[in-house]
Order: sequence, then structure tokens, then C-alpha cells
Amino acid sequence: MTGQYDVWLVALSIVLGTVASFIVLAIVDRVRQRRLVRGRANARPGIAAMTGEAGESNVPRRRAGDRSAGPAHHAARVFPPSIGQSAPQRVEIENGLRIALRQQQFVLFYQPRIDVASGRITSYEALLRWRHPEYGLVLPGDFIPVAEACGLIVPIGEWVLRDVCRQACAWQSVGVSAPRIAINVSAREFLSDGFVHEVEAALSRSRLRPELLEIELAERTVMDQPERASAVLERLSRLGVQISIDDFGTGFSSLSHLRRLPLDKLKIDRSFVQALSDQSYDASIVPAIISMAHTLDLEVIAVGVETIDQLCILRDLGCDQFQGFLVSPAVPAAQAIDLIDRDPITMPGPRTRTRPIHAGRRSAAAAPTAPSSSSAP
Repeated sequence: MTGQYDVWLVALSIVLGTVASFIVLAIVDRVRQRRLVRGRANARPGIAAMTGEAGESNVPRRRAGDRSAGPAHHAARVFPPSIGQSAPQRVEIENGLRIALRQQQFVLFYQPRIDVASGRITSYEALLRWRHPEYGLVLPGDFIPVAEACGLIVPIGEWVLRDVCRQACAWQSVGVSAPRIAINVSAREFLSDGFVHEVEAALSRSRLRPELLEIELAERTVMDQPERASAVLERLSRLGVQISIDDFGTGFSSLSHLRRLPLDKLKIDRSFVQALSDQSYDASIVPAIISMAHTLDLEVIAVGVETIDQLCILRDLGCDQFQGFLVSPAVPAAQAIDLIDRDPITMPGPRTRTRPIHAGRRSAAAAPTAPSSSSAP
């Protein structure tokens, strides 16, 4: 017993989320039919997934209880294992995010993107961090899911947009050749009624040239509501901003749909980049993505490049740009701008491969002559 409700726990071994939902709903229907819950059909189903890393045996039950709280309904609510905070923790994070917005505790770090052919920095990706007064620098994976769930992702995203435009203009004011800056935009923010207006207003206030701003969207954001997303993308394209699809390859985009969208770049998800050095199936997806993107006249950016071997493969496949720890992690603005003044990255020469490479449409770019010094940290 917990409070006024009986708690029924059913353990399902190795069951996928959708199948688990069907099983739980079948159980609830039987409970309702037999009026087993205090003589009334008042069951509230909740599902919690537990990975092998769970430390407390009561964690799944508590999460399921969180999900089942509230009015009775006919859909089993699923609590994914990736969202590990308890309800009180989520409330604490939400309250902290509201304070962070008021007290300007957010900060942007910048990760450079490198042109594969020349070794030069072509742009930056702005990545959000939270300077928490107690916990220090908090990465977005620890607070963005809460921000999305409670709606704070919209004002946070608006702050990111304004600060990126401000930073780009600040770099221009000191004579730095202005690099393009990309920002990640959540589905909730992108599909909100005022998003395009916010972009237009930020560009107008900062007087930043639109082509120096890039909007990154997850593949799922574009595919979940294709008609609405297409309309927003058309408006952004008319403004002159660049548009890229992030984490490409993890969704279910169709070629016919992609070719109708005003896109500029595709970013290969880091999971596929990490698989390049082995013989896995994921490794074979990369050349297909590069070839398809080039067929659509889109540039390709590989994310999460950490080794010379990965870079060599990407170069041989005709990948246009890359980013990752091989060159630099995301760094504060002052360090990011210092990277521009360095010599081009020394790109590796041809290497002997132990497995075949399926080349994309473009031929591999010739490696540039190595400069006297390398900018790789």
C-alpha cells in the first residue's frame, strides 16, 4: 500500500517498451473487468525500464509510481531509464533553471569545425553549459531533458540565440574574420509560433549577417511534423540563415522528403563515426550518408572525430568538415577565437587501409602541404 492506492508490481524480463505497454494495458483491462481495484475500475498504469546499472531495487517501482500518478487514463506512461532523476530532483533542477535564467548562470562554449581539405576552421558550434553555484559546470545532458519537459527550453533557447549573435558581433568588432556559429534548437522551440520572429529580431538587434548564423535541428524534429517543419524552414531560409540536420542517420528521413527541404548541411551522428574503425554495420552507413548528401548538394559534417584513423577514412570518403576531440573540445569564447589565428591543422597523408572504402560521389581531396606547425592541441 502507498497512500490510498494499492501498488501492483509486475516484472517483465527483456521486453521492449512498446510490447511492455501492450502487456501492461492488457493487465489493466483485466483488472477493470474484474473490478479488483477497490471495486472500481480505477487503475493507473505506469512503466519504468531498468538497466543493468540500476543500483536500487526500488528505483523502477518508484519511477513507475511517478508515471502512474494523476487521473486514471487508458495509456501506459513510460518512464525511460535515461531520465534518472526522481520527482524531487526534477523539481529542484527546474527551480534551479529558473534562477539560472534570472541570474545569467548559463554560458556558451564553442567547438571548432574543420575543413577536411584545407585544415582550417570554417565555423563553430555553440554548446550550452550551466555554471551552477554549487555543482560547478553542468553539461546539458543533465538539465536539458528537464528544461524540455517543463517548457523552459524555449526561454533558454532564446537566450542562446541572442548570446550567439552578440558574441559573433563582438568578434567582428575586434577585427576577427567572422566565423559562422551554429546553435542547437529543440523541437519545442523550433515549432513554437514565435521562433522565426525571435531569429529575425536577434539578427536585427545585433546587426549580424544572417549567413553567419546556422540553425541545427535533430533529424526527428524535422520528420515528426514534416509539413509544419517545412514551412518554418522555408521562412528561415528566406532570412538567409544556414540550416543543418544534426544526428543524421538516427531517424527515418526519406530521400524524397529531404530533397524538398531548404537544407545546407547534414551532420553524421557520432555513433557512426565511432564505428568507422571497426567492421560493424554502422561503419557502412557513413559512405551512404555522404554520397546521398552530396547528391542533394549538401555539405557533410562528421561529429565526434577522435582519432587519425577516423579522419583518414572520412577524408577518403569525401566528407567536407569534421569536429571532435582530435582537434579541440568545446572551449570558452576567448579560447575559441585564439584557435582561428593558429596555422591550419596538419592533415594526415594517405594511409594503407586494411578494409575496402566505399567512396562517395566526390573524389577524396588531396592532403594539403603540411605547415610548419600544427594547431591541434
